[in-house]
Amino acid sequence: MLYQLFVVLCKTFGTDLNEENAPSSPLRDVYVSDTDSIFDKPRKINLKKKLKIEKSKREKYRREIIKLKKQNKYLKSKNTSQQELVKS
Repeated sequence: MLYQLFVVLCKTFGTDLNEENAPSSPLRDVYVSDTDSIFDKPRKINLKKKLKIEKSKREKYRREIIKLKKQNKYLKSKNTSQQELVKS
């Protein structure tokens, strides 16, 4: 948001927009629309975004673990039944 404001001001006053004049901020791509509250600061918005990504990753891995547990249980029972057939 600050970067966009910087670009508009540079165009308004006719200054060159180069790497020396550009602000070097990791929060350059943080937008107010990314958050629920308009009163959040850019750092808090960025942290909320990272937290949301981490939560979704954790949920994805949790579902994958559940799926693999079910598959493991199925394969164990299948293996047991086939061993019984071989013994007979």
